[in-house]
Amino acid sequence: MKPKRSDRHRGLTMTEVLAALAITSAFLTIGSKLVITSACLSRDSANAQTTSARFDSAMAVLRRDVWNARQIATPNPNEATLDDPSGAKVTWQTDNAGTLIRIASSGETRWPTSGKGLTFSHDGAELVLNLKPEGKLRLVALSAITGSQP
Repeated sequence: MKPKRSDRHRGLTMTEVLAALAITSAFLTIGSKLVITSACLSRDSANAQTTSARFDSAMAVLRRDVWNARQIATPNPNEATLDDPSGAKVTWQTDNAGTLIRIASSGETRWPTSGKGLTFSHDGAELVLNLKPEGKLRLVALSAITGSQP
């Protein structure tokens, strides 16, 4: 005896195959965009953390220099000159690229991209950092508090 043949064919129609391909390609497109976006976010986060660490490092050194300064001068908005207790000058500068530069008798130190939008001014024994657009940071010399030289 012969088995009965079904009139219905087993398998997928061309429309079903195309629909499955369209859905698969949509998922792959979304997945690849998600991977690319997360990679970019990771890179941007690492860059922001590096810039923040550089700025914090520069500010720690600048705070120490200002705290010990006998005199503070700002010849121009991109430069601050501090006289330390030994009489030596310490100069802080920012350049067009945003690099914060410390020049002292011990040498030159640079913090790349830490000084973007930063300008200097002074108010007596205070060094005022104008951080655009964040605001102002005032660093006070010990002589302003005690009335004497460090």
